Amino acid sequence: YEVLSAGTQDQFALCLRLAMARHFLEGKEAFLVMDDPLVDMDPERQKGAADVLKAFAQGQQLIVFTCHPSHADLLGGHRMELA
Repeated sequence: YEVLSAGTQDQFALCLRLAMARHFLEGKEAFLVMDDPLVDMDPERQKGAADVLKAFAQGQQLIVFTCHPSHADLLGGHRMELA
């Protein structure tokens, strides 16, 4: 893990969290909440990670908090703005 770049570490950590969530939430009525999982990624990695998150959300409810409108645009879905 230490030999990976910071961006690759972020991607690995996101994939690991999603795999664990899929395993533990399988067959359950539940949801996953994430706090801006794209924040430390470069734009290319953000796009790829957003695709992975959207695929995950096809089978499990996913709630993502972000203060970056561009991240919300990448993720799509239902958008709510809090004041």
